[in-house]
Amino acid sequence: MKKMMSILFLLFIVFASTASANYRWQDTGIHSKNIVSNLSFDTKSFMKTGDKTYSVWIKMQYIEEYGKKLAKDLDLSISVSYCVSKEEYNYTNQTFRDLSYTYYDEEGNSLYTSNRPSDWINIIPDSIGEAKFMVTYDYYEKYHK
Repeated sequence: MKKMMSILFLLFIVFASTASANYRWQDTGIHSKNIVSNLSFDTKSFMKTGDKTYSVWIKMQYIEEYGKKLAKDLDLSISVSYCVSKEEYNYTNQTFRDLSYTYYDEEGNSLYTSNRPSDWINIIPDSIGEAKFMVTYDYYEKYHK
């Protein structure tokens, strides 16, 4: 009986940790015809980085054609399936920058990583960038500010 309870407890722990890891990623419903098939953000990763800035982890899954184009641009032998990036937003100036990012293949293997922050750039109206900003800022303001 003790053995059975131990096994059930271990199964519960494994299931609970898997469910909570997946629960972190909030699907945004944002996609585009030419680039992104799915976009989500990590609800547990929001961090205030300055007076008017915050950072968050973003996951973008690419449509197959764009993944192939990215692979070619980066001189990779395998298609890029998705990217996980830490992005920082300035909600006063409406600018953002990548702090780090990693491209992955379909099986979750890392293909390319950059840990060098990019320059701040303007958020372009009616773009995926603006949609990411609006969704993440709404969540940040509601739960983390």
